[in-house]
Amino acid sequence: MRVVSLCRSSNKLLLASTLIAVSLGGMPLALAVVKQVQEIKLKSQNVDRAFQPRRLALLVGVNEFADERFRALNYALKDVDDFQGFLTAHNARTQDEVIILKGEQATSSAVLKALDELEKRNTSENDIVLVYFSTHGTLAFADSRQLSRYAVMQDSQFDRVDQTALSIDFLQNRLGRLLSKRKAMILALCHSGTGKSQLPSDIQSQISSMKGEFFAQPIHEVSSAMMVLSASGWGQPAREDKLLSNDIYTHFLIDGLKNHDSNRDGAVSLFEAHEYARSRTYDFTRGQQTPSALINLEGSDPIILNGVIKRRGQPLVFADSDRFRDLQLQIDGETKGSLWQPRSVRSGPVRLALVDPKDPGTPLIDHQVYLQENKSYSVSTLMARQPGYAMEVLAYQLPVSLNSQDHRLGGIAPGLSLRASEILGSRFDAQIAYFHSTHRSETKVDFDNAAVVTTTTIIRLRNGYSFYPARKLSLNLNAGVEALTIEREIDNPSLEHPQQTASLIYPTLGSDLRWLDVFKTLYVGAGINTFPSRNLLVRMDDEPRALNWLSASLMTGLIF
Repeated sequence: MRVVSLCRSSNKLLLASTLIAVSLGGMPLALAVVKQVQEIKLKSQNVDRAFQPRRLALLVGVNEFADERFRALNYALKDVDDFQGFLTAHNARTQDEVIILKGEQATSSAVLKALDELEKRNTSENDIVLVYFSTHGTLAFADSRQLSRYAVMQDSQFDRVDQTALSIDFLQNRLGRLLSKRKAMILALCHSGTGKSQLPSDIQSQISSMKGEFFAQPIHEVSSAMMVLSASGWGQPAREDKLLSNDIYTHFLIDGLKNHDSNRDGAVSLFEAHEYARSRTYDFTRGQQTPSALINLEGSDPIILNGVIKRRGQPLVFADSDRFRDLQLQIDGETKGSLWQPRSVRSGPVRLALVDPKDPGTPLIDHQVYLQENKSYSVSTLMARQPGYAMEVLAYQLPVSLNSQDHRLGGIAPGLSLRASEILGSRFDAQIAYFHSTHRSETKVDFDNAAVVTTTTIIRLRNGYSFYPARKLSLNLNAGVEALTIEREIDNPSLEHPQQTASLIYPTLGSDLRWLDVFKTLYVGAGINTFPSRNLLVRMDDEPRALNWLSASLMTGLIF
């Protein structure tokens, strides 16, 4: 591949074949400036590599603080080293960039400059961007007089937190500005006043005097296309441990990134590692520390940090709230265990139940559901059981044939449909479809050739009931109505009525068979419709025509 660069010295501007004509005292002056074109040859693989997605990371750790009122931590610098070591040893590429700020380097101004650098280097929405903090967390009143959360930097001052530390909301907003659709902030800190957190005395007294549960809310609200992972739940401590020589959550997060492929697709995502670290941290601290996460990634691409996806992953069922962790998952009557960690299950149609061990006779959920490969299902989603939507492209055999001298109407009409499945939490679905076909031909009128344009339009509304005769086969039995309109125009001025229209509304009964998961969420299928054709007629040229008793269709659809 060749790239041609036209340049003038260092600023890459071209002055080529420029003619400047001016007149001075009636004397013309012509100046021609010509610069040589410079050709640069680049290897195609180098160009491809330059445009590949990259991993960009900012890792920040502070053990000792300039303000000694913040007690020293033991393993924050080691946390950063271990995280950097993982990134270097797994899925590393030459175009990856990691910014390390440790100890005295981890000042507030240095972090801001590093965030600016990340924003400048993030040139692709497919880049993976990671921002990691291992330090103290604290609380302070911001300008709005609302209590806000802060990450303590090396130069932060204990009595001027709001001016010298970094607001978590600010960091989140900065991360949200990045172009990438795959970015995460990992906070190995807390705001509880214990563990890796220190609160000024006035803040502690404010919290103790508050009515209600101040720490009841989630730790963050998060914009789209971002993950925010926290080492502890809101109001819980985040701790270091001498036995692990790490922040506890960081230790198990790295362990999960190395070894825990929940859906068995050959790669480990950040979500899989966090869920593993959450359950291990809870067990290790005997319930005193439960890491939390807010995840709102656009699309289905996970943040893969280890390995390569080699196969389609099994469906995952996970608890998106602590109150669901103790629920027992049952698939087709077989208990798979509690949801303290995500459970991989087989894809296809299953009978899924979630049972509270304290009330096993009344399942929280117990219904038929189709689980797709490479997809994760939260308990909240399964409880809401939102309709699944699909857009279909169809080829439909027209239900009527008409003769007009040497012109015969029949054949296939293309169409589009929108389907909503599992409406009202049941196996029923609804569909609206539109078909349109235009046929051009010629006929004899008074011994002259005349053009004939016949347009057929069908609007279909129907409801159906679905079940699964096999793992990837869905059989739908349906009933509905169709509105058929036929318009015909003959281009001959001698005809008294060159335009004719016929309309008919009639009921239909049908059956569709769909083969699911052909490619990700793409499926194909075929269907048949029957019509009560004995008494329903379409008239054209004063000649009645009955509906065909059977009509077929082919379809392909995409679930979204």
